[in-house]
Amino acid sequence: MLKSKWGKGAIRARRVGGAIALTLLSGVMVATNPNQQAYAEYASEKLVSQIQDATCQQRELPQFLQGVFDGAGDICRNAIASSGNVVSLPIQAIVNRTTTRQNFVILSVYTTELPNTKITSLGAFGNFITF
Repeated sequence: MLKSKWGKGAIRARRVGGAIALTLLSGVMVATNPNQQAYAEYASEKLVSQIQDATCQQRELPQFLQGVFDGAGDICRNAIASSGNVVSLPIQAIVNRTTTRQNFVILSVYTTELPNTKITSLGAFGNFITF
């Protein structure tokens, strides 16, 4: 029979250390599980960015007009960005109304159902991942 170079005490200490680390990690995850309001802010920022991209993308212009409209995309983006709460607050309200949260204590799964699209995001450690 093979003997371990680790004694029973060393193995027990490793298990206790692992349990302590797992408990600490779980505590951090519980404390940093983002709430519904944090998700609404995150989602509205993402949606405003998508609105900017869809609204302000440069169209292919005839050669003689390209110089006239240089920078139009930047002007459009800046106009939407400077609107601040005028755009983001209504979007946050829509996100709040159309989102369900599954709270698993250490993390949350958010599902937002908008017309023609369903957005699923994972919230953990104070951050979100959308997939």
